[in-house]
Amino acid sequence: MNCDEIYCGRSAQEKTGEVHQYSLRVCVETMYVCLLHEYQQTLTPTVLTLIRNVQAVDASAEFDSLRLKEAVYKAAGLGAFQLYDDIDFDSWYQRQLLAELQVNESRYKIVRHRVVWLIGNWATVKLSPSLLTSIYFNLLAVLRPQEDLVIRLTAADSLRLVIDDFEFSAEEFSPYLADCVQLLVQLLCTVSQPDTKLRVLTVLSILMERMESHIQPHIPTLLQCLPSLWETSTQENSSLLRIGVLNTLTNIVRGLGPLSIQLHEFVLPVVHLATDVNTPEHVYLMEEGLDLWMSLIHYSPASSAHLLRLITNIAGLLGLTASDSNSSITNFSSDNLNQCFNILDGYCILCGSQPDTFIQSCAEVVMQSCRSYIREVKSESVVIIVTVLEHIVQLYPSHVPSLISPILPNLFTDTLDEVNHPPAVSASLSLLARILLQNSTFFFSFLQQMASQTQQTPASLFGHLIEFWTEKIDDMSQVQHRKLSGLAMASLLPLNDQCVTSRFGTIVNACVEILHDVMETTENDILYDQLVNSSGSGSENKGSTVMQSEHEKRETQLAACDPVRALSFHGYVTSKLDACAVVHGPAAYQHLMKGVDGSVKEQLAVFLPQEHLRTLLALDAI
Repeated sequence: MNCDEIYCGRSAQEKTGEVHQYSLRVCVETMYVCLLHEYQQTLTPTVLTLIRNVQAVDASAEFDSLRLKEAVYKAAGLGAFQLYDDIDFDSWYQRQLLAELQVNESRYKIVRHRVVWLIGNWATVKLSPSLLTSIYFNLLAVLRPQEDLVIRLTAADSLRLVIDDFEFSAEEFSPYLADCVQLLVQLLCTVSQPDTKLRVLTVLSILMERMESHIQPHIPTLLQCLPSLWETSTQENSSLLRIGVLNTLTNIVRGLGPLSIQLHEFVLPVVHLATDVNTPEHVYLMEEGLDLWMSLIHYSPASSAHLLRLITNIAGLLGLTASDSNSSITNFSSDNLNQCFNILDGYCILCGSQPDTFIQSCAEVVMQSCRSYIREVKSESVVIIVTVLEHIVQLYPSHVPSLISPILPNLFTDTLDEVNHPPAVSASLSLLARILLQNSTFFFSFLQQMASQTQQTPASLFGHLIEFWTEKIDDMSQVQHRKLSGLAMASLLPLNDQCVTSRFGTIVNACVEILHDVMETTENDILYDQLVNSSGSGSENKGSTVMQSEHEKRETQLAACDPVRALSFHGYVTSKLDACAVVHGPAAYQHLMKGVDGSVKEQLAVFLPQEHLRTLLALDAI
């Protein structure tokens, strides 16, 4: 066997993915690493001696000597973690390996190939940061078209390891980015086998992910070959390659941000194919297709007719149409199910400024999906579904009664019966709080409806709800949910209703607990609500190169109008107590305040304006 046959054969074997029991080579390598780990003190001197002995072997040596040198370098790379303290890789790279990369003798490429591989293995284990620029430069040098194809592929693999390292810096790599993208795209267009294309595509995808916003100017280069690559993968029926293309497109969409709308003509049909239950491909493309779909929604500056039409695929995936009745929750992973509802939520927010568009194009699928699955999923998924409903309440207030009414009875019953875990109960109570704050007429009409259905009096049901609600506030882990429930409870205080007045002390006590949660003091002892004017999405990314998506911007705008962010809780409680005193009159109000525990009054006094203290607490003295 000649040099080229051995060289190409070994490179091919290294990417077969065989486990050790089916490959003699992989079995031997695994055994070597295990022995080196278990008998490190005994074997390390031998390995170091072998490394020293082959340093003088050059391109003029016998082929057996070149094979030995390649094997020794392979041993040094496989045992990088075990040899960490015994090899000064910085010195070895600068004094020996760098020079060997420059040797252009054909018979020496078996060693050059191994040097490129060795650099990738050691660079992520032990390398001075000052040498990274040299590593970048020299790996790109052997990635050029005039180099041997196997060496180029190995250089791409080594680049992947270096780029995917935890300490990788996008800023330091940015001077090399243009060349890197161009060379990888050239390599991608050169190789012909689907698994090799996927190998290079994976490097490109990781590069885009790690370079974040730096990649944007170079995306046109990346797009040169993706349409033809998608067609090729379809013709060759290569599912893995198509998955790789979907992942790459997802990173491209994120990199382009709002400019990704220019890709919709190409990308939307791809998403449709990957998520259409009427095509056999959806079985293995669905997960990546949903991720790409989500990215398209998140980075689109506005809705489009084509993007809106795509929502019908969700109905198919969730088995909501007669032709797709074979698709059901039993055939659907919880992750994919949650992603479907995250996509529906994305549509709700995307169309927030166009209510008519949402009602005409999205509302039926969104509400049918929520209604069909609210009682069929785990508590974690219930939280996501309720979040979709909350956004509908916030964004489409005039349509809330018609949209929410069909699903609200089941949700209400399951909440009071504690069918779901506390996080789902908390989310459901937050939804009820939003409805109460936004449309109290609809809320009390709904309570009457539920009382009739459950053969209770409205007063009995309302009283039970207040007691249950105030009891569950302590179970709410998110301070936003606690405040929202507090606002809802406080809004009831002025009501001249026996259900409220008989539980006045309980409601006030709950409000005081939440005041402690949300109120802070400045250095000058001035009270302020920590949730007011703070971002609801947590996505500003100050000091980061991560691009804020259009979806995050829309969430920020929505949060600015949220009562949780817009209303100061202590001011709101004060205004409702003041309104309560006006509605009931001084004597009745004083009687209500007598039902509040003394310690609770003392705590409440801390949060009330001093000028209103005596009136609102109905006390002669604190």
